[in-house]
Amino acid sequence: MQRTLLILPLLAISTCAYAQTRTLSGQVLDAAGKPVIGATVVEKGTNNGTGTDGNGRFSLRARTTQPRLVVSALGYSNQEISTDGNGPIAVQLAESSTTLEGVQVVGSRSLNRSVTDSPSPVDLIDVQQVTAKTGQLDVNQLLQFVAPSFNSNRQTGADGADHVDPATLRGLG
Repeated sequence: MQRTLLILPLLAISTCAYAQTRTLSGQVLDAAGKPVIGATVVEKGTNNGTGTDGNGRFSLRARTTQPRLVVSALGYSNQEISTDGNGPIAVQLAESSTTLEGVQVVGSRSLNRSVTDSPSPVDLIDVQQVTAKTGQLDVNQLLQFVAPSFNSNRQTGADGADHVDPATLRGLG
């Protein structure tokens, strides 16, 4: 009997606690009314969040009774909205006034690059170490291996063109 009396209040408390969580759903659109794919919807003050699907729709189980949602997406201004959880939520994001610059990715196996923020490429090459590490025999192949800004194309032909390989250096025309 005492056990039953202890269990009943615990069940009532857990039911009340479960009833406080709500599932919020809605759609994130841009200024033209098109869905924003991959927008982030986060409940403010928590780490509770989700992302939008291919149609800009989201579904989030709120942890508070009066949740404030922060909606953000790349290229758009963040928007903070409050909701009571009744009905679907429609969020319209405005484009951000800041523009994104292009990203340039350069890959190389060599780590001895000295100046990377100059308009023309600057590389320090230690010939003794490079020949031992790379195993390249041709000078053009050796430079292309250690300097990501150097580009050389091997020419083949029967008229002697295989002795002259055109080479370019990025940033110098």
